[in-house]
Amino acid sequence: SDIPSEYRAEVDRLFIQYLTRICSNLDATDNKGDPIHQQLMAKKMQKLDESTDFRPFKFRIQAFTAAFLEELSQNGYPEEKIPMKKVRNYLWRQPLILRFNEDGKKAKSKGNHIWNVEAKKTANGWEFRPFVRKIAGSPPPVAYCGIQWSWKPRVWDPQACWHNIPVEYSSPSLPLWLSWKDDVLSGTPPPNAESCEITTHAKFTLDGQEGLLTRTFFLNIVPPAVVSADPSFAAFAQRPSIVPPRRSVSDSTLPAWFVIVSISASSMFMRMRIVG
Repeated sequence: SDIPSEYRAEVDRLFIQYLTRICSNLDATDNKGDPIHQQLMAKKMQKLDESTDFRPFKFRIQAFTAAFLEELSQNGYPEEKIPMKKVRNYLWRQPLILRFNEDGKKAKSKGNHIWNVEAKKTANGWEFRPFVRKIAGSPPPVAYCGIQWSWKPRVWDPQACWHNIPVEYSSPSLPLWLSWKDDVLSGTPPPNAESCEITTHAKFTLDGQEGLLTRTFFLNIVPPAVVSADPSFAAFAQRPSIVPPRRSVSDSTLPAWFVIVSISASSMFMRMRIVG
């Protein structure tokens, strides 16, 4: 259960008020004197302070929660009115708090679990950026004719773990060479394949309610002539962030033999092997 509906608007206002106060005071503590902020290195803090864009704030969960409970109590909402369990549920589902990274693991800093908030300094205080559920994973932006292309998406929820939540992936339209199987979109583009826009739907049921996420990206096709001209494309076809290596002029002028120096992991002695 969450915050009673008759209190929700005021609790939301108090939460923004609370965030504004602690983001403006990096030495903020709870009533026990425990720091709310997870301290960063001085150089990094200085760089963040100079930023005019959204910047991350890392909060120690227990102190952050305790201090917010104090904020509510001081403003007429003690635990008798809103139980601690309801406040915790409210914080767990708060869209301004990131609890889980895109890999599905709880956010950590210096070995401790933390909560993240992103905020930008404004003339009137702070602007906070919400974290929203989305289809994550980077699809390779290029597909090479004659070489299999594949992408395995996942749902990222900043406020919850999705490891055990079934998701059904589909696309409203796909080129004939692409298809979904076991949550993987894959296929091998034929010689006549054309670059196209791919839309992905992720359908799920959470807390008894159906949900749908959508993501669209553009897939570029490299024609057969380019692939056959340089076989090294094949080795890099599924690496979206790597550009196929450019051949050096010296590659074609190397002698038929060269010396390879290798280090044996077992003996740790260097040995030389003549290739040619």
